[in-house]
Amino acid sequence: MISHAFLYFTADSSDSKATTLVIHGEDSSNSRPFNQKNISSRRKTSASTTWHNVVAWQEDRTYGTPNIGPVIQEILTCNGWDSGDSMTFIISGYGKRSASSFNRGSGHNAPSLWIQWQPGTPTPCSGE
Repeated sequence: MISHAFLYFTADSSDSKATTLVIHGEDSSNSRPFNQKNISSRRKTSASTTWHNVVAWQEDRTYGTPNIGPVIQEILTCNGWDSGDSMTFIISGYGKRSASSFNRGSGHNAPSLWIQWQPGTPTPCSGE
């Protein structure tokens, strides 16, 4: 069972514009590769985490999201995810923050996912 999970981003520019973001996962056991930049057609998890009033970012500093554990748990439990399968996170909202990626900038500043889990019975999917 996932107790906590966080995404970490390294800012590739400074920005202080008012920003609130909502983080969903793709409702899939193994996200397919991106052929286009448009991900709006991908089905979202019902679980989400809102990142209210994101602090101002300074270039080259790293920032963590609030706990996205429920999003991860839904992907693992409801979709039959297996170790080595891919996950996609869909971030929407308003404002602006720009982060380094594996493909753009240096690879060591790519976003990372940190998960804390504990053995136990997984939370059932909604509707079960």
